[in-house]
Amino acid sequence: MQLSVVLLLGLALTIVSSKSYHNGEMKAMTRILNELQISRRTGSSGWSYSDPAIWSLAYPNCAGHKQSPINVKTGIARDLYQDEEFEGFNLDSFYDIPSGDFTAINNGHTAQISLPSGAYTTTGGGLDGTYNALQFHFHWGADDASGSEHAVDGGRFPLEMHIVHTKEGYSIGGTPDALAVSDGLAVLGVFFELSDDDNEDLAPLIDALETLKDSEVGASISVPAFDVSVLIPENFEDLYRYQGSLTTPPCSEAVVWTLFKETIPISEAQLSAFRALPSHHGHIQPNFRPLQDLHGRHIYST
Repeated sequence: MQLSVVLLLGLALTIVSSKSYHNGEMKAMTRILNELQISRRTGSSGWSYSDPAIWSLAYPNCAGHKQSPINVKTGIARDLYQDEEFEGFNLDSFYDIPSGDFTAINNGHTAQISLPSGAYTTTGGGLDGTYNALQFHFHWGADDASGSEHAVDGGRFPLEMHIVHTKEGYSIGGTPDALAVSDGLAVLGVFFELSDDDNEDLAPLIDALETLKDSEVGASISVPAFDVSVLIPENFEDLYRYQGSLTTPPCSEAVVWTLFKETIPISEAQLSAFRALPSHHGHIQPNFRPLQDLHGRHIYST
């Protein structure tokens, strides 16, 4: 167990046993204690979606003023390229299928596909430099009314994908640390919209999810590499942009967010493959963080 988790466990035990602690606060700390005890037994990460409001007790960044996700209010969005010449995204590498396999994992919070090192890069689109794609993962709800982490003018989507990149020359936890600078990470966010028919392009992904469903939580499996470009909208020049954070602990405020306006279709049957994934406490649903305040940040649009 990580040192921070051990310290928090001791703190929770001390506070919960205090007679002067208010009932509401005692309940919150009891939840922390229960989750940490489960974490110690199961090897899970020590946080859950059951009460994101208490994440900041163990991960102070989660109470910061540049947190994600947000509600994108299109009426206040500024022109991203108003003061500079437009340079579109270069996502050419995403149209290549690398040799070998991808690594898929159900980490108890989401389904994640790790990408071969250096296989996928992103430049342009207003980003400062080259970014290397590490992995993509998903957020969904228990039904079609919600699931996406971000909202657009209050509207939600049933599924949202995040392609996580590190800035070239940086690594997570390394030297220099991508989590320590405001643009150390770039995340491309893709919304999925319900369709009547299966999206055949998603078949390799759904096959991977079916394999994960029958695997232990936390186990990594190899899946054949597939065409990742089918997960990116054909129109990737229309987008929203803002400065934010990771949407899960440690909530580092190091992310340049790009949210594509065009959606990817997905059927109800295909969505069910996500909702069937097991967690340490049942099934992974829902797995999205509540919307965070803008705190004066600007939203940009193309």
